[in-house]
Amino acid sequence: KNANVYEPLDWRRLLRTDYWGLEMFEADQWTHKSFRPLTVLSFRWNYMLHSFDSVGFHVTNLALHVLSSVLLGAFGRLCMRLPPSWSALLGALFFVHPVHTESVLYIVGRADLLCCSLVLLAALVYG
Repeated sequence: KNANVYEPLDWRRLLRTDYWGLEMFEADQWTHKSFRPLTVLSFRWNYMLHSFDSVGFHVTNLALHVLSSVLLGAFGRLCMRLPPSWSALLGALFFVHPVHTESVLYIVGRADLLCCSLVLLAALVYG
């Protein structure tokens, strides 16, 4: 369990621990230094709403996947200048494609979902 999720929020601890809650800068402790504070904060938000009930975590992952699909459709329409029907198809195919199964079903896949959503949002804002 990552203490950043269920203990009182400590910004210093959040910024010096990795995704799994391990200290990144201690010489005697191994960590792969996967620094994902937004993902950890989203887990914290889920914990505040649902405790450790996994349903809330899965619903959030599904909502992020839906958001990514909609943003991809918008990206196709606005940035790639696809016709509306093709943009809708792009978003729908992204939504149902089986390659996204792990990211949506596994709670730790939240990092991938957030990354996809934020990259698409940044591309839409930029473009």
